[in-house]
Amino acid sequence: MSGPPDRSRGGPEGPCTHLTLPYTSQTRLLSTAQPYVREGLARGEVVMVVAADGFWSRLRDLLGDEVTGGDGRERVRFVSADVWYAHPARTLTAVRDMAVRVRDGGERLRLWGELPWARWNVPQTRQWLRYEALLNVVLADQDVVACCPVDLVHLRPSVLEAVCAAHPYTVGPGWRANPRYQEPEHFLRRLNRARLPDPPADARRIHFDHGDLAEVRRAVAATARSAGLPDDRVFPAVLAVAELAANAVVHVGGPGRLEVWWSPDELVYQIRSPGPAPLPPACGFLPPDPLSTTGRGLWMARQLTDVLEVGTCPGDGAARADEGGGDTAVRAHFALPRQARAWAADQGA
Repeated sequence: MSGPPDRSRGGPEGPCTHLTLPYTSQTRLLSTAQPYVREGLARGEVVMVVAADGFWSRLRDLLGDEVTGGDGRERVRFVSADVWYAHPARTLTAVRDMAVRVRDGGERLRLWGELPWARWNVPQTRQWLRYEALLNVVLADQDVVACCPVDLVHLRPSVLEAVCAAHPYTVGPGWRANPRYQEPEHFLRRLNRARLPDPPADARRIHFDHGDLAEVRRAVAATARSAGLPDDRVFPAVLAVAELAANAVVHVGGPGRLEVWWSPDELVYQIRSPGPAPLPPACGFLPPDPLSTTGRGLWMARQLTDVLEVGTCPGDGAARADEGGGDTAVRAHFALPRQARAWAADQGA
């Protein structure tokens, strides 16, 4: 697994090489990871491995003394996937900042990062797919090689297909252009048009327009407390959902609808707008231009929520049928703590 990728078959131009590694066994994974890390060390690159704790501890054992320099310092940074992949927008920022620091130091960054796809639900999976596509954007002008293994045995075929489409290059044998790769803008727009599951029949619904945003804020605060969201998260929830509601009436022209429901595990607020909304492909993952007067709402909401979903739902009379695609739906998910889940279960929520 040495040498530069073969760019003769197409793929993005630039110094970043973003690879996916399909694998069927831990033996295959280790047999690829070991030379991948060694190659980076031999080239004097900054190497970081993000994986399940058990995997990177075995990899560390295989590498032995190679992970330590002559001065006793660690030459490879090992990080738990559960820690690193906690929030996609923040992880994306962390990767970009790290790449910039390494570049400014005159070095190259080499990443090995296996995302824990199997433990995420559908909304979480969709937001991490956006992260994978956006890595191609934020690292486009950085001198980085990043390899993302993906388990062919245990992941759903739809997830495997989407993960593959987010990577310009693939491993096996060597590095080669991925013919199934989709440009980030196309990939993200397709995700933004995905149909979201219908809210539960007993979801609370509030219609609002320009003059009703104060009522929206009061409703969010009341339902957050009823669901058992901790006090220190109530205001962030109010701020996030209020920004989404304001976006709906300002950029789509209103009116909108707030729908709220919760389960023992999470609290969900959905903002519905009639017809397709003019959403940017990145949908708040990337910070807005400091000089821009727009684009802050989605970015702020994504920082404050555990999961922010963007998709479509069936139109209801208010939808603009001539534009197609149904209504636009943006969902803010907030995880409920253990005591709140127990309380909700007792209440039959």
